[in-house]
Formats: sequence, C-alpha cells, structure tokens
Amino acid sequence: VTCTMGPLLPSSICPCSNVRRTCRMVMDTSKHVTIQHSKLESLSQSILSQGGEATEWDAHGWHYTGSTFQGDESKRQERVALYVLALDAINFCFWPHPTQQESNSLEYDHLAIALRKLAERDDDSDSMETYFFAPHNLSRLTVDAMKAALDVHLQDHYLPNIEERCRL
Repeated sequence: VTCTMGPLLPSSICPCSNVRRTCRMVMDTSKHVTIQHSKLESLSQSILSQGGEATEWDAHGWHYTGSTFQGDESKRQERVALYVLALDAINFCFWPHPTQQESNSLEYDHLAIALRKLAERDDDSDSMETYFFAPHNLSRLTVDAMKAALDVHLQDHYLPNIEERCRL
C-alpha cells in the first residue's frame, strides 16, 4: 500500500497504513475487547501529568476548518461540525474492497480533502442554503449529484459503494 502523505514518508509511518496495521493486529489476536474505564482514566491522567499536548485538528491540511468562512464563529463551528459528520458517515467502515485496491488506492486523506473542497466552495457566504453539507442539501443529494461533486476532487480515485454512502 502506497502512502498518500507524499513520497518522503515511508509506509511504516503513514497514518492510514498504521491504522490498518494496528486494527488488523487487534482483529487477528482478540476474541473479545472491553474498555477498562479505570485504566483509561489512569492513562489520561498520566498523559496530562507528562505535559502531553493535543494533536492539532488539521495538522496535515486535509480537513475543513472554516478558516476562510466569512460568517460568525457559531456558524463556522456548525459548518465544521456538519463536515465532520458527513466525512465520518461516509468513511466509517468503507475502505476500498481488497480486489479493487490496486486500481483505486483511495485513502482517507483523499476523501477528507475532497469533502473539504466542497465545504469551502461557498465560504464567502454565511447562508446555510448553499452550504453543501447543510442537512436540507444532503437529504436531497442523489447518487449522480454526489458522484459529480466528488469526482472532480478525487481525480484518479473513485468512491466505492457510493449508493450506500449517499444514503448515509
């Protein structure tokens, strides 16, 4: 699997490759998984005591931040939240099918960037009427319209299972 972060980043440290590798390890070795809340609490306290810093929301420039949005802060936050909900809904558990991997190579960052570009289209307007991810626009979105909107931003990649993703 080629890392989409750039040619200088080895696949061993590519974020998408690492997610797949660690998830595969858990899937291959675990029978049942539970969260031990007391351990989670002690881990979070340990991280805080060591001066751990939070990761920046858009450290790689993939996500919509609303930084060029011309409206007020509450509307900017709403737009970012709608972007995140849409991204999570259509990305969750929909990695490309293994038999299509070589011909597609779609990665999370391709999808995040394509959706960011759709979100940024009308940052000069504070109206939710034209915002791509406004609920009333998404509820009317057809498969053909979704495909047309994304294809231009996904370039040589395609979105597998687009019918289900559009439904979500």
